[in-house]
Amino acid sequence: MPSDDRATVSQLAVLRRELEQARLRAHAVADSAGPEAWSRRPASGGWSAAECVVHLNLTSERLVRIASPFAERVRHNVSSASCIVAVHQRRHLWQAERVLASLG
Repeated sequence: MPSDDRATVSQLAVLRRELEQARLRAHAVADSAGPEAWSRRPASGGWSAAECVVHLNLTSERLVRIASPFAERVRHNVSSASCIVAVHQRRHLWQAERVLASLG
């Protein structure tokens, strides 16, 4: 296998692992709280855990179109768009976990 192919396979393996971890984490976040806590916003302000996950779903749908939802002129290849989705999911799942932890 040429080295470029090995690098691509390696990048895809990392991306697949990150997306799988995000999927498992999203299920754990959803399973960790009842409906009331899931939709409550923290006293300090910000999004509820549910809003964090809805945000992830909406932006993930828009990013698979490859044009950046943040800058109209910016376009991403499939690999970089997928990486952005994985990092974005990790950040907002962390946020959702913090919201639920702050509610007690």
